[in-house]
Amino acid sequence: RVNSNDDRMFGSVIASWLINTIAMYLLYHEFEWFIAERHQFMSRRTPQNYTVYIGGLPKNLMSKTALGKFLRLLFKDELLEIQLARNVKRLEQLVKEKEKLQMQLDHDEAALAQSGKRSQSLTLHGGVDSISFHGTKLDEITSKVNLELDMLEKTWEEHENKVANNDKSALENPPESILDAAFVSFKTLQAATTALQVLHHRKPFSMLAQAAPRPDDVMWGNVGFTHWK
Repeated sequence: RVNSNDDRMFGSVIASWLINTIAMYLLYHEFEWFIAERHQFMSRRTPQNYTVYIGGLPKNLMSKTALGKFLRLLFKDELLEIQLARNVKRLEQLVKEKEKLQMQLDHDEAALAQSGKRSQSLTLHGGVDSISFHGTKLDEITSKVNLELDMLEKTWEEHENKVANNDKSALENPPESILDAAFVSFKTLQAATTALQVLHHRKPFSMLAQAAPRPDDVMWGNVGFTHWK
């Protein structure tokens, strides 16, 4: 037991003071290092530093025209670009089939170059030349890809024109190929940071702004999912 008048009390107090002082000193320098590194990273002209992902868009803002008009009320000329998330599952499936056929055609041509013989593919009508068969299929699927892409772009363009003309039906019923999410890029780091901190909509879980990941790190299958998913 140590009495209150014992000199050993001062030793404990001094030791505690020294430990706390050293800890605070180290923390201070750690924060200095972190802030310097953070500023250096944020000052880089990389897409994710100037881009914000906004999910849960209301139907009346599911267009570049409407969303751009809404955001310019706050950010004015600091808004750079808006990219709406799209639902293009059919197009993705066609592209996968095209890539598969392209690999098969490349394999057939490599086999011909190596052996000097043209391989055969079995069909319902018997054996056929593989290069000609896969080349024809590749041309067909390429035409389907271009047709699907043209149809989607036409649908999006018509929707933007209707929104620009204040068509109420377009505002209330956007195309199914447009998801309720967007990647919004700004000209300044201040605008992007502000967009992350501002409450954009009075309804809970609507227009939630999040820091955008690097383009290579985006999980496109999750883009457009609702908050609870």
